Amino acid sequence: MLWALLLAAKLALAASLPLFVDEAFYWWEGQHLAMAYSDLPGLTAWLARLGVLVGGNSELGLRWPFLLLGAASSLLVVRVAGRFGSPAQAWQAGCWALLLPLFATLGVLALPDVPLMFATLLCVVGWLGVRDNPQSRQAAVCFAAGLVLGALAHYRFGLVLLGGAVAILMDAYSRQALRRPLPWLAALAGALAWLPLALFNLWNGEAGWRFQLLERHPWAFHADGWWQLPIQLLLVTPLLFALLLATLYWLWRHRNDRQRPLRFLSLCAGLLLVGLFVLGFFADRERVSFHWPLPAWVLLCAALPSWLDAAARPWLARAAATMACAGVALAFSLLAMTASTSGRTWLADRGVSLNGFSGWREAAAMLRAQPEWPALAQGDIELVAGDFKLGAQMAFALEQPKLRVLDHPLNHRHGRALQLRLWKLEAELQRPTPRPRLLLLRDDGASWRGRDAYYAALCREAGGLRLRQLLPVDAGTQRFVLFEQVPAEQGCQPPPA
Repeated sequence: MLWALLLAAKLALAASLPLFVDEAFYWWEGQHLAMAYSDLPGLTAWLARLGVLVGGNSELGLRWPFLLLGAASSLLVVRVAGRFGSPAQAWQAGCWALLLPLFATLGVLALPDVPLMFATLLCVVGWLGVRDNPQSRQAAVCFAAGLVLGALAHYRFGLVLLGGAVAILMDAYSRQALRRPLPWLAALAGALAWLPLALFNLWNGEAGWRFQLLERHPWAFHADGWWQLPIQLLLVTPLLFALLLATLYWLWRHRNDRQRPLRFLSLCAGLLLVGLFVLGFFADRERVSFHWPLPAWVLLCAALPSWLDAAARPWLARAAATMACAGVALAFSLLAMTASTSGRTWLADRGVSLNGFSGWREAAAMLRAQPEWPALAQGDIELVAGDFKLGAQMAFALEQPKLRVLDHPLNHRHGRALQLRLWKLEAELQRPTPRPRLLLLRDDGASWRGRDAYYAALCREAGGLRLRQLLPVDAGTQRFVLFEQVPAEQGCQPPPA
């Protein structure tokens, strides 16, 4: 019932929540099918393309494959937990996982973390089967499928592979399983799944590897890595956070239990948590990374009912579940507010930035209201977006996958510049065009650092720009600027601050 209730809530949100900017870019990649892309392997884009082919070019159409994978991930937790305890404890483990706010909302957004989570759990289910019976073809196929999906989902699956490999080598029963051929055949299938990504990097100067492993990370110690602890405490909810750490300790104390694979699970979850915690002191802090440890917390949920029964503290379980339910309700409430115009305005008034979600629907409506819209829709007038974020959202909203964008620093900072160049979608304003040209920008007003320098450079490149319309959204915290490119002698008119 909990699973069905949350799935219904996620379905409602997926149908109403505006696309996040990364989702729009994955839709864009899905409109240009390839074996891999500059930012990711191909699976997320392929799922996005499948979604809109079956469900239509809408938010829900894009997200439904991710909703299914998120729902299936919950059931995989039950399968993992079945290796540790009774069927009742297995279903309890699935419920505990659904009380993790991030896991409860998994699949609402069409992001690579959804297939990454599914692949991680599939690998654990498969390997536990291989560990018990190294000759089981079903378990080997399950393990191989997880390895393949993970390789096609995200570069970050490499961290899962590293932690899993160490756990296997440190677990005696897992080492015994390696003496059979089936696990190695599954590993070979998983290794081959990295081939498309390797070929893309080989043909494009290792651009993806350099961005994901070198350029986005400072690889220098920064003390703000300690912020991971309070962030995880809030995201997992405090009491559940404490119970899961206690479960990890209990797993490690009972690591020699021959009846259950406690040692393997403790190693998988513990290595992921410790490794990501240490990495947080050296890795990228500009982009969101709070969701990275989620697979480790979910794996610990699989053993949590066994520890709770051993500890015999039902009052503690009830208190943790109550607090976790409040966290899940808060997460869904925030998403529901983000899905409504009034909710986004209320959040913006209180300093919560929603630029990744909001504004693009209003900007698309503004373009459709222009007198030149029929010509713009048919391509007789060229529309250029200011950066890849706005370009992706406008391409989705207007169903124009060939929409062009400027070469903006954001494109390089997020590893998308090469992809736009490969698609031949980088616009050059100084190059004359036989068609009239409109330019759409996202402008945060006077608070935008470097605003004057940016518009000065834009005017030098474009020659002449005439301000057509200024559209404020979210109580004026952000606004969209529509320009018409004109001959240089007509001057350049930046928007008011």
